[in-house]
Amino acid sequence: MAVLSLGTSHAVRVIHEKGQLNHTYQNFAYAIHPEAYLIGLPSNNGADVLAWANKLFNSSFAELNAIILNPPETETIFLPFINGERAPIWEDTAMAHLFNLTRISTRESVLYAIILGMVFNIKQNVDQLAELADFKAIGLVGGGTSLASLPQLIADVLGYTLYIPTMKNAETLGSIAAVKGKTFQMEYKRVHPNENLGYTRLYDKYKETLDEQYK
Repeated sequence: MAVLSLGTSHAVRVIHEKGQLNHTYQNFAYAIHPEAYLIGLPSNNGADVLAWANKLFNSSFAELNAIILNPPETETIFLPFINGERAPIWEDTAMAHLFNLTRISTRESVLYAIILGMVFNIKQNVDQLAELADFKAIGLVGGGTSLASLPQLIADVLGYTLYIPTMKNAETLGSIAAVKGKTFQMEYKRVHPNENLGYTRLYDKYKETLDEQYK
């Protein structure tokens, strides 16, 4: 199982028996004991993107939650690099961009595009990690889990079942377990992905737009 931590920033990581490195992806690989490495990809942009959107549009997390539950049609693409970016593009001068705004764009459709941009950025890092190590599910931790509808959207876009620990400080306990070889009993909320929701087309459009900006 991989772990996605979603707070102000985000990172996805997994324990692997080899120190897998890809110089294009610039992933990290830390030896945590003689036969295991923690490999992953870190991003500057996570749920801070949503807090920024709330400030900019005078929206709220309750409104974002409602938009995710009843998503509007959108063709708008948002590159979420409000803090520069590490993985996946490694460009400290990167900036956020909105594309494909038209006269029929609405406040809600733009906010939804911003949410999707954040999640699509996560997906790129998850997909790259999946090329370095095999995993079948993802543990989701961090403050981003407090937005009730967001885990389902993340599961749908990523295509993985999410395991969300109900215990506080689960990420810290997981780190201790990995390094010290200890076992902690945890309970999880499972979020299974829905299929065929049409995110593939928008994600492909997102990647095309990203490539045009940061080749």
